[in-house]
Amino acid sequence: MRRLRAVSTRWLVLTCTALAMLTGCETTDEGVIDLSGTPAFISTARLDPDTIRLHTIPPVGDRYPATVDVEATVTDPTGNSGDFTVFAELFRPESSVQWRQIQLRDDGTDPDDSAGDRVFSGRFAFDLVSSDAGAFRISVRSVNETGYRSNVLENTLFVMRLNASPALSNLSAPDTLDLPGSGSVFFTMSVEATDPDGPEDIQEVYFRNLDSPSDPNRKTFLFDDGNTGINGDSVAGDGVYTRTLQLPSTTPKQTYRFAFQAADTFGDTSATLLHRLTVR
Repeated sequence: MRRLRAVSTRWLVLTCTALAMLTGCETTDEGVIDLSGTPAFISTARLDPDTIRLHTIPPVGDRYPATVDVEATVTDPTGNSGDFTVFAELFRPESSVQWRQIQLRDDGTDPDDSAGDRVFSGRFAFDLVSSDAGAFRISVRSVNETGYRSNVLENTLFVMRLNASPALSNLSAPDTLDLPGSGSVFFTMSVEATDPDGPEDIQEVYFRNLDSPSDPNRKTFLFDDGNTGINGDSVAGDGVYTRTLQLPSTTPKQTYRFAFQAADTFGDTSATLLHRLTVR
C-alpha cells in the first residue's frame, strides 16, 4: 500500500512538471504562480487632439505640420512594466496598411506627465496635404517579452478642411473638323486644371458631349500622365489634362457642344467650360 502511494505521488509531481512547461504550474507551498504568458491589458486610450483642422494650421509650402499625443492606461498583471512594450499605430483613411508607428512610454518624459503611473504616452508628428482630409485611425497595443499581445484599442482621428473647388482654364481644342471620305480623323483636346487645395486634390477632369445621340451625360476623361502614345499628354504632372480622340467618317456632320469640368476629392466641381466643335 505504501509503495503504491509513493508511486502515485511521484506521478503527480511529474505530471505537474510537464504541465508547467506548457502552461505554468502553481506550487502551493511556495505561493509562486508563473504569469509569463499573461499579456498586459489596455483599459483606456485617448488622443489629443482628436480632430485636426487643416485651415487653422500655417502651411509650410503645400504641407501642414501636425502633432497628435496618444495616451493609454495599461494594467500589467505581472507587476513589472518593464516586461512589455506599448505601441501606437497610425493608419490613413480607408487603409489597413500602417503609415506610422511610435512607442508609448511611462517615464515622465514629454509628453508623458508622470513616471510609473501606468499611463503611457507618445507623440505622432507628421505632415499632411489638403487631400488628406478624412478619418484616420490610431490603434494602441502592447507586446510582452514572450510575444504575448494585449487587447487593441482604436480611436478615430478626424482631419478636416475648408474645401475650395477646382478651376479650369486654357482650353485647347479645334473649332472645326473635316471628316475624311473613309477611315477616321484624330484630334486632341486639352485643358489646364488647378485647385487651391493643391494639385493632388484634383480627382478627375472630363468632358461631356451634350449633343451625343446615345448618352449626353457620359464622361470622357482627360489625363495628365505623360502618356503621349495613348492619351496624347506630353508632360506628366504639369496640370494640363489631355485626350486624343478619334472620329470615324460616319460621324453625323453637325455642331457639337462639349462641357468640360474638373472634380476634387470632396466631390466639388469646377465651373463648366463650354466648347463648340463643328464636324463637316
